[in-house]
Amino acid sequence: MKPLLPLEIKREKKKKFEELYSRDTVWFKNEIKEKIAEASEGERGEKTRIINEALEEYFKKRGR
Repeated sequence: MKPLLPLEIKREKKKKFEELYSRDTVWFKNEIKEKIAEASEGERGEKTRIINEALEEYFKKRGR
């Protein structure tokens, strides 16, 4: 049997995708778009992950 938790302890509500991400329109070179598509292997959310990781690394290198 699980111990009862005090009422003060509340679970944090999981944030919705739209609360964590914003949509924008950008233009990619065709060869870059193809590479992203190949790397994502059609898995849901992989393009977003790849692009976010690349941009985080870009800004990290520039100290921003």
